[in-house]
Parts: sequence; structure tokens; C-alpha cells
Amino acid sequence: KQTGAGGIGLTMLLTTAVGSMKEVADALIESGLRDKVKIAIGGASTNEKLARDLGFDAYGDSAAKAVSIFEKLLGVS
Repeated sequence: KQTGAGGIGLTMLLTTAVGSMKEVADALIESGLRDKVKIAIGGASTNEKLARDLGFDAYGDSAAKAVSIFEKLLGVS
């Protein structure tokens, strides 16, 4: 809310962090910001299916791709 960020990138190295990722999405829903903030995930323990299952907007298999993912999601270049 404070920064007006349009996107959040989350990374996960261990599958035990899935719950924490879900908490981020839940917090955005509770604050009424989920429709305004795009979420993308990446990291060793993530994949496109996990992103879909969690209701996230995108998955990237590298940090370098995160830039183009958010450019597309946010409509900037």
C-alpha cells in the first residue's frame, strides 16, 4: 500500500516455503490489493503448475526473466 507497487516477485528454494507464499497472497486479498498487484514466482522448488495452483500471475525459471515477466504483466518496457 505504501509504495503502490504493481508487482511482487517471490522466490523459493525449499518446498516448505509454499505456505509463506500463500500467506502473501492471502494478505493481499485481505487488504483488497490482490486485483491491483501481480505476483510472479521463481526458484528451484517452483514451476508453472505451482504458480497456477496458488493463483499467481506468472512463473519464471530465472531471475533474468523476471524483468520481462513484470514488463509484460504491468504493461511497461
